Amino acid sequence: EWIALRTKHLVWHGRLVNYPIEERSKIATLADKQVGKPYSMFTFSLLDDTSFYCSKLVWYCVMKSLQVAIDGHKQPYGWLSPKALLYSTAVERLHIPDTY
Repeated sequence: EWIALRTKHLVWHGRLVNYPIEERSKIATLADKQVGKPYSMFTFSLLDDTSFYCSKLVWYCVMKSLQVAIDGHKQPYGWLSPKALLYSTAVERLHIPDTY
């Protein structure tokens, strides 16, 4: 429903595979706790919780909640692109509006 309301936006939607909703809900709970922290693309430690960019927030919350490196690399340093997350083998792509 949320995606259907955004007809003028390109929204990709994926879900972590092989985890029941109860486990995946831990990710959202932790993400909610990050609301209000600064946005920064220049924080290269994925485990630094003082600021976030979109894909870092996802990686951080999955790692902290489920102890899973969603991109397959437990090395928590560097920049992580949204595309790397979306095309991870750990993610099932549920909505793909265009080529990414």
